[in-house]
Amino acid sequence: APSAGSILCISGSIIYDLSMDALETRRHIGIQYYGIRCMAATHDSSRVVLGLADGRIVMLEGEALAEVRSFQAHTKAVNAIAFSTDETRFASASDDRLILAWDGRTGQSIGKPCKGHRLSASSLAFVPNETNMVISGAWDRTVRLWNIDNGEQLDKPWITPVAAISLHYSQRGRRIVAVLATI
Repeated sequence: APSAGSILCISGSIIYDLSMDALETRRHIGIQYYGIRCMAATHDSSRVVLGLADGRIVMLEGEALAEVRSFQAHTKAVNAIAFSTDETRFASASDDRLILAWDGRTGQSIGKPCKGHRLSASSLAFVPNETNMVISGAWDRTVRLWNIDNGEQLDKPWITPVAAISLHYSQRGRRIVAVLATI
């Protein structure tokens, strides 16, 4: 896991642990994967999950961030990954338009695929303190709320002016913050 006062960064296909004090490389972690599109980490950064352009998910653990599992998760690029608040699950969003759920420790598939986006799913976030509810944004200009246990959409989609490329749910669950693509 990164040391205190450091930033875990991806540059192209390489992961670095950077010092926050001097913006210098504290260490090159030595992991290289082609086409890293996104990543999520547990609160203590002891587990990191990468989403790759070829649809694979890679799970890394420990101080050295050693690979513990790599698997074909989607048929197209993985665009977003998020952990649930309790870190027992993570979800992934992809160019294949699916939202999928995974066990946070083993990477085993759980629940049913969430289907409904007409274009690439670009972003997602867990609803705070819920392990089975996520919101997702897509290039079809919708933000959707899902139950990842049964794959059901929980409400009608919210329509946005352009694609939601980044989503965050406020900790009290009162507001969804979305970064929209520029026109």
